[in-house]
Amino acid sequence: MTHQDSASLLTLPVELIHMIFDNLSDFTIICSLRQVCTRLNTIMDAYPGYQELDTLFLCNEVVGCDQIKHIVNALRNNPTLTTIKLHNTAIGAVEVQHLTNALKNNTTLTEFHLNENHIGVDGGEHFADALRNNKTLLTLNLTGAGVGDEGAYLLAFALQHNTTLTTLNLGSNDIHAEGVQHLVDALRTNNTLTTLNLGSNDINAEGVQYLSDALRTNNVSLIL
Repeated sequence: MTHQDSASLLTLPVELIHMIFDNLSDFTIICSLRQVCTRLNTIMDAYPGYQELDTLFLCNEVVGCDQIKHIVNALRNNPTLTTIKLHNTAIGAVEVQHLTNALKNNTTLTEFHLNENHIGVDGGEHFADALRNNKTLLTLNLTGAGVGDEGAYLLAFALQHNTTLTTLNLGSNDIHAEGVQHLVDALRTNNTLTTLNLGSNDINAEGVQYLSDALRTNNVSLIL
């Protein structure tokens, strides 16, 4: 946004700016208009659409570092945001670290979907760290995140300390029997998780046996 554009925002009536907001997406409002100027921030905070924003969704678009910063700001300051869905947005471990740092102390978000973003083991570790601290997240979807067996181990360790997460989707994550064993070990002490999706992973007969053993003592619903 140019200096001239910013200057005009200092004089436009609030009602007119709200009408402009009405024609913008939630993602644009949060990630493109935040921090343009102090007055716009104040107007945005009072805008009903921003106050009532509960879902942030973006699919098949690249999310850059600047946009991540604004999403982090929303996680820290928006009291109504309950769901974030970022599907195939070229987010990596570095961006995930910023998001999960905010997630640690967030008390409103209940669903976080990060489908088809290759965050790798490091990204899995960041989410595991957040799960040990977060007390409100119910659903974590990391389909196609590439966390592998090591990431499964880190997330499994976090599940031993988390008592709120009910759904964990780790489909298409290059998880093998070793990773399954770690997750099963966590289920021995975690009675909160109700759904575990391990579909499209290379789980052999050994991994299936681990899961079968887990079902004897845990009522978790498995998706393979």
